[in-house]
Amino acid sequence: PVPYVTLERLNAGIQVSMGNKQEGALAESGLFTAEAGGTLAFQLGKYKLELNLDMMFPEMSFSASAEFSKKTEKDAPRLSDLSRTFGAPLPLGWENGENVLGEIAVSGSAMSREIHIHASVQDILAFSVGELRIALTELAADARAGTSHVEFAVQGIMTFGTGTEKFVLFANAAYKNPGWMLEGGLQSGKVNIGRLLTEMFDIRTTPDDISGLYLTELE
Repeated sequence: PVPYVTLERLNAGIQVSMGNKQEGALAESGLFTAEAGGTLAFQLGKYKLELNLDMMFPEMSFSASAEFSKKTEKDAPRLSDLSRTFGAPLPLGWENGENVLGEIAVSGSAMSREIHIHASVQDILAFSVGELRIALTELAADARAGTSHVEFAVQGIMTFGTGTEKFVLFANAAYKNPGWMLEGGLQSGKVNIGRLLTEMFDIRTTPDDISGLYLTELE
């Protein structure tokens, strides 16, 4: 046995069929399929890192994922908790957000020579600029590569303010031959320009036409 490492799942299956297909179809002398998978867990302080791997034969396809979880709960730990566990605490102002870790998954096939990677993090950072609360709500990335194509995409969502004055901005960047496509804008809410100036730059006196100005669409 290896200290702090546990084999939590191990499975395998084999299916074999003999004989030819019916008339009108391509003849086959038999069919063989197999699958195998497992889960390995690493104890890291108060948390557990689970690595999952599953494979299919003869397609030689696979899927793998990594997930952080608390030993007593399936809820993902906050990033600030993990940083303290490993002796590298975040700045004090960043610890008030949810700071939840996300996931990473990889899948692919040797026969089709393709691979796909997905990673996402939610509510990882929260901080303030002046009196304005800003949170990085989501950051996600996807990459897909094959013999004849390469695709990549990244998406970010940020939340500004709290309560009824909250608004959300998003930005996407995607690459697919022959180039990049960029988009972004206001996902939800509306921006009170006067309030934004007050909270970010402490500008307390603004003309009425600015304090009553709202940005409702942005693309």
